[in-house]
Amino acid sequence: MKPSLKLLDYSILQQCMHCGMCLPACPTYDATKKERHSPRGRISLMRAVADGELKLSAAFADEMSYCLGCLACQTACPAGVDYSNLLETARAEVQSAGLNQTFTSRFWRTVTIRGLFMRPRLLRFVGRLLWLYQRLGLQTAFRKIGLTKLLPKDLRRLEPQCPTIATKFSPQLIRPVESPAKKQHRVALLTGCVQDLVFADINRDTADVLLANGCEVHTPPVQPCCGSLHAHNGEADAAKTLAKRMIDLFPPSQFDAIITNAGGCGNHLRHYGSLLAEDAVYAPAQARRAA
Repeated sequence: MKPSLKLLDYSILQQCMHCGMCLPACPTYDATKKERHSPRGRISLMRAVADGELKLSAAFADEMSYCLGCLACQTACPAGVDYSNLLETARAEVQSAGLNQTFTSRFWRTVTIRGLFMRPRLLRFVGRLLWLYQRLGLQTAFRKIGLTKLLPKDLRRLEPQCPTIATKFSPQLIRPVESPAKKQHRVALLTGCVQDLVFADINRDTADVLLANGCEVHTPPVQPCCGSLHAHNGEADAAKTLAKRMIDLFPPSQFDAIITNAGGCGNHLRHYGSLLAEDAVYAPAQARRAA
């Protein structure tokens, strides 16, 4: 079933009271002061689409992509509006309709979201190549010579934000199973995607804290992406596939807790229940975990 705002539980769309408490928290509204660039403005557009008063269009697609997805509005909202669910549904519908897609955007989406972030071993391989590129000084030379000017405009703008790749990744720092002197809990530790490549030392520190608190830590060396990146970018099917892989790797009934130190991963894991609500096999697992 294709994602659609018309099929979404209408009560979620009705939650917004348009009180304006989200406005100071929204970076896009703060930058433009335009109502359509605010969370309540976007929700109004989504509701109009759900009611059949507004058709999906390039303008609607632009507005949904203009949102940063930071969810600061969700924290500020006194009504508890599930903005994350609304935004992901809207983006998935836009993606399904093929709005505002170019050859370049489709190419990079295939390479990254549908390629690298669906294959953890390949992602680590690319991460190791980036590490060599940085460690051998090629990145510095590339910038000094001015070769960044040869990159496409968007990549040229993003290149300075390229993170420093860690020397060792999580599997080199954390054994698959580590036990404390006195075991009190059994937990699973997610190493994440970018977290694994850039902040593996923080994963190691997290494991140490868990061990110090009597937790037996299970950290499989090869872990799928949690699917957060895919859900936020309208790739609903890929997000569901990765959620199922994660549940298969970490059966909720076998652990006292599933731990992650990456905010995006942690938030997305909490949405597995709604993401897989219509799946006859995986929905019960989420129900047990919630109980």
